[in-house]
Amino acid sequence: MGSSSFSPFMSKWIKKNYPDVKSDLCTCFIERIMGLCEESGLAGITTSNSWMFLSSFEKLRENMVNIFTIETLVQLSVHGFHGIAAQVCTFVLRNSYSEGYLGGYIRLNDFDHHSLQQPKTLEAIANPDCGYFYRRNAKTFTRIPGTPIAYWVSDALRNLIAEGVATGYEYEVGSGLSTGDNDRFLRRIWEVPSSRISYDGEIPAKWYFFQKGGDYRKWYGNLEYVVNWEEDGRDIKYWVTHNPKDPNTTSWSRRIFNTHLYFKEGFSWSVISSGVISFRWIDRRGMISNAAGGVFSTNDNSFRRIPCVLGAFNTNIWREIFSLLNPTLNYSSGIIAKAPLPSGHPSVEVDGLVSENVSISKADWDSFETSWDFKRHPLV
Repeated sequence: MGSSSFSPFMSKWIKKNYPDVKSDLCTCFIERIMGLCEESGLAGITTSNSWMFLSSFEKLRENMVNIFTIETLVQLSVHGFHGIAAQVCTFVLRNSYSEGYLGGYIRLNDFDHHSLQQPKTLEAIANPDCGYFYRRNAKTFTRIPGTPIAYWVSDALRNLIAEGVATGYEYEVGSGLSTGDNDRFLRRIWEVPSSRISYDGEIPAKWYFFQKGGDYRKWYGNLEYVVNWEEDGRDIKYWVTHNPKDPNTTSWSRRIFNTHLYFKEGFSWSVISSGVISFRWIDRRGMISNAAGGVFSTNDNSFRRIPCVLGAFNTNIWREIFSLLNPTLNYSSGIIAKAPLPSGHPSVEVDGLVSENVSISKADWDSFETSWDFKRHPLV
């Protein structure tokens, strides 16, 4: 049971007695069970697997790695129980720390039927080479930020995450404008006179191109909106500080972020995804929003590497990295900033491939009248 379902008394009591695991009742029970367990004793527990990955349970995972020993863990499939869909794991903890211990982990995600859970578990125990049985030292989990219990990750990928330079170290990663009232300040590009749009982001106008997230799309696109940024956002800034629904906001900077990143070249992503993250090139003409973060260079060297980074982030390898750093659908700027950069120097070959992908995606996007740069349909 999540904390949102707690009664006021329960919420207050749990925050006081179980501050490190207060987000869910099942994790409170884990801590309580281990508190009752004798030294070096074993406890078998079945819970939701949310504690294995979510940031709110990071302290619990650190304790499991540094204070306890994970003897075994079986991660069931979503339909591991008859009649319900739930993400469940069952595990055995030892109430002592065993240096270098290799725990046994079984991943049943690919066997999504309740009738398969028991036989596939027994099969893995009998045949550790089955492909879904893993031996891991729990200390290796700390090599990924947040210490997720990602036992199936290869050593090579784990080392890439642990030893790579974080994106936020060399690039500025952030979100941008929250209008406070999209119906008031946002329009589709065809809803306003073209004479009042700043097509290059430099000529003063009322409407400017605006990045607003959108569906899964790689390389280029999801560019449909313009925002009223006349006179450096005069109307929006006034509204943010005079919004009757938000009387506590007295400074526009509480809703309008990173203005120094507006009208810069880089690449963007949708903060809320459909499950798989994707990245798109953006030019100097637009502004980022709170729903579409951006990655921007801080110097000439990092600027030259942007195509390489964009290309890497759109690969299956980095898709797996992002899913490890963030198991939810909300990819905040902090998550992107933690991701490792690809190693090596800019490559002419890689830059050419990325440029080609961007060009193909842009030509596809611009073939529709909803595009900022639509000129004519390719069949006309």
